[in-house]
Amino acid sequence: MFVGITNMVLITNLAPTGIATLGHLITGYGLFIIALCLLESSISLSYHKRGEEAFSRKLDITTLKVLALGFIITLAAIIFAAWFHYIKF
Repeated sequence: MFVGITNMVLITNLAPTGIATLGHLITGYGLFIIALCLLESSISLSYHKRGEEAFSRKLDITTLKVLALGFIITLAAIIFAAWFHYIKF
């Protein structure tokens, strides 16, 4: 999480004031996914401490697949939208 925030600060210092760049969008989305991962990890840990290790593991694996696939698809959509906007078909 700290690396993502540092990355956002560095990107913001490189971009002109008041302009959201593609780097801002991707970094912001990455921070959102990191926050979801932290939330899921705390929920999974709660189930693990209750003695439901199998459900905790299943939750971890399912969340990994969903978030990874969702991140890749959304990231590709952001990049393609920016690319199509740039070349202006």
